[in-house]
Amino acid sequence: MNFNPFVNVLGVCVDLYRWAVLAWITLSILTNFHIINPYQPLVYRVRELLDQLVEPVLQKIRRFTPEIRGIDLSSLVLLILLGFIKEVLYTYFYRFSF
Repeated sequence: MNFNPFVNVLGVCVDLYRWAVLAWITLSILTNFHIINPYQPLVYRVRELLDQLVEPVLQKIRRFTPEIRGIDLSSLVLLILLGFIKEVLYTYFYRFSF
């Protein structure tokens, strides 16, 4: 099998961004249910960093996704899109390698 390092780096970047989205979701749930203090300095800084990474993409997705009874589905759509992007990336570049 002939591996392309550029495709592998892009795949790792997609995975890292997926982990950032999952961390953002987890931190949002924990702060909304008052399990952790959002004003604690470390939590505040991590939340700020994750907001800067994730929110711009989520705002674009929110234009096209409805809220269902107050539940924001944009993060779920983003996770599905990231999985789709990674599958397309590997399928397109590695389909002729076998």
